[in-house]
Amino acid sequence: MTEILGQIVDPEKIQKDYVYSNMQNAEDYPIDFRIEGKFAPLFVFGIPNRDKARLATIVLERLLRAKVEFDSVLIFADQSSMPRSDLARLSNAGGEMVASLDAQDDIRRKVARRAA
Repeated sequence: MTEILGQIVDPEKIQKDYVYSNMQNAEDYPIDFRIEGKFAPLFVFGIPNRDKARLATIVLERLLRAKVEFDSVLIFADQSSMPRSDLARLSNAGGEMVASLDAQDDIRRKVARRAA
């Protein structure tokens, strides 16, 4: 996903495995990618499977609880393979979603709209 994001925004604006330090036990809750946003940081999560969907939900909920200002884009390897309950929890916590890595135009549009 680093390559895909690097084609959309300047690679120097991308931080991989970002840790938001103003949160208790922050190192336990890494964010896949942080991109400088137009109005707030953009946090991008890659969601290859159910376990990652659950982890991303936890990270997003902790950020929300800490009242962090951010936008998020969740990019699934295959959203249709996600259990409905996991997808529902993640959609409540997260922002924009892209159903599959094959949807390159959608990834480009959703990330570019929010990136600085």
